[in-house]
Amino acid sequence: MTEHDFESIQRIFERASELAPEDRLDFLEEACGGDTKLISHVAELLRSHDDPVVIRAVEQSWPRPVEVVGSTNDSAGRRIGPYRIVRRIGVGGMGAVYLARRDDDQFDQEVALKLISIGIPGAEAWSRFRDERQILARLNHPHIARLLDGGMTSEGLLYFVMEYVDGVPIDRHCSVEHLEYRDRLRLFLDVCSAVQHAHSMLVVHRDLKPANVLVDRSGSVRLLDFGIAKSLEAEQRETLTRTGISPMTPEYASPEQARGEPVTTASDVYSLGVMLHLLLTGRLPYELRGASPAEIERIITSAEPEKPSRVVRSEGGDPALVRALESELDLVIARTLHKDPARRYATVDQLAEDIGRHLDGKPVLARGDAFSYRAAKFIGRNRLLVSAAAILALVIVAGSISTAWQARTARRQAALAEAERDRALVESRKADEVARFLTGLFEVADPTSEVPDTLQVDEILDRGAFRIESELNGQPELQA
Repeated sequence: MTEHDFESIQRIFERASELAPEDRLDFLEEACGGDTKLISHVAELLRSHDDPVVIRAVEQSWPRPVEVVGSTNDSAGRRIGPYRIVRRIGVGGMGAVYLARRDDDQFDQEVALKLISIGIPGAEAWSRFRDERQILARLNHPHIARLLDGGMTSEGLLYFVMEYVDGVPIDRHCSVEHLEYRDRLRLFLDVCSAVQHAHSMLVVHRDLKPANVLVDRSGSVRLLDFGIAKSLEAEQRETLTRTGISPMTPEYASPEQARGEPVTTASDVYSLGVMLHLLLTGRLPYELRGASPAEIERIITSAEPEKPSRVVRSEGGDPALVRALESELDLVIARTLHKDPARRYATVDQLAEDIGRHLDGKPVLARGDAFSYRAAKFIGRNRLLVSAAAILALVIVAGSISTAWQARTARRQAALAEAERDRALVESRKADEVARFLTGLFEVADPTSEVPDTLQVDEILDRGAFRIESELNGQPELQA
């Protein structure tokens, strides 16, 4: 099989498994284009869903698929390596996951055993598988389910053995517990921490989705399924990496994955963005249900998703979440879902930092560096300090205004007092001038004066009028 064959089987299975049993036959005929070999492989994967309606129809119409060990639910008791299967606990496009118990008298241990249902023949493929298993075994993080073992069955099928986590997918946990959006973000930060640890070890997960992120009974996040991750350390074997097991869940796949291009850490950033969108809005960014593989690729690589804030508002969601999305989180999610890997967050740590900054009320990197925005964030996270400073400023301003008003009043009163003193002085001077004038006017009536005593009153008044006109010219108030 080629890489294209693997991807085609994966995509068609994912879509078929979501359809009602009565709709799957028509879909398989159309999606597989009459390719009986392709139909046979997809039907075998559907068999793991225990859907007798589809299986009977498939067996009647096309050749019976080759039986694959572990594909049905009657595998309880089957021994694989040193482990004995107890029961099936999950199924995916690439195989099934079983609860198993170590059965070699060494020690008692419950594990999750994932059996890959599509074999990879060849010594080189086995060498790559062994190298990746050794790399993945180095992952040691509290939020990562550890890879314990792995091997190949006698039928040539690969299997991984991982730490068993008794938990539920993160999206279901958030819904059942009715977690407030900030608590969902805190859980998401734990996921980011686990993925960043893997990236630091040069391992890309490639299939990040809620089904691979469980929350255990204690509320702790555990990231699963690193058994199908890609090692960036083996670049010299890039061709083998591409032609090996390359699972892709379309709803969470990046544009470069959909196009079959090389996968990098930026692809995991994209998948984290899809998961964050789901946790906050309850919906995926794209509706892929019922779409053909070609249409799925077109949507993932070209379509722009609706803003999360609009999704939440249209469904009457939490107003606080709508405000948080509109102010910052819309931009954070948009950056993770950018079609161009170079335009996304450069690392998962940067994404986690922006989420942490939002929770702490600090400016997020995705929002830019506008002064008004940064000032608003500073005020938002320092409300008590800013309120106290504002009150103090108001007191100072009020005190300054009061002092200035009092000073102005005092100056006005002082000016009035001075003006009154000036007016009184002027009036005093006027009175003195009037007295001097009148005294001078009647000096002619002095018995010692040389003026004849026959001077009449009307002459005195005429002389006074003349003197008023001449001596008091320009002093109208004194003249009056």
